[in-house]
Amino acid sequence: MQVATLQHLGKRLAVASAPGRRFIDMKTQFGPAVALMTLMTWAVPALAQDCKAEITAMGSQAGPAQSDAERVARVYWRDAVSRAYGSAYADWDASRDTKMECLKQGEDAYLCWATATPCRAERLQIE
Repeated sequence: MQVATLQHLGKRLAVASAPGRRFIDMKTQFGPAVALMTLMTWAVPALAQDCKAEITAMGSQAGPAQSDAERVARVYWRDAVSRAYGSAYADWDASRDTKMECLKQGEDAYLCWATATPCRAERLQIE
C-alpha cells in the first residue's frame, strides 16, 4: 500500500492507495473539466432575460382591501406592456425591479402604482 501526503485547506492529509492502483492528481485529472463546468454555469445561464424600459401603470379600486387595487394596477400594467412591447413581455413575475406603491383614498378606496421592468425569458440553445 502506498501512502501520499496531500495539502488540503492548510491541513496535511494522508491518502492510501491499494496495490496496483495509482494516485490520481485531482488538479491535472479533473481540474480542466471542473474549470469548464464552472465557466459554463457562470458564463452561460440556462435562461437569458430580454428586458425593455420600465413601465408604470395606475389602478384604483373601491373597497376595504388594498390587494384589490394592487391586482387592478397589475392588470393595467400588463395591458400597457402588451401594447408597448407585446404580450411576451407582460409577465409581472418574469419582470425585474417590481414595485407596488399604494395610497388610501378616503374611507374605502385605494390607488396603486405598479412599476416594473418588463422582461421575457428566452431559452438558450447550447450546442
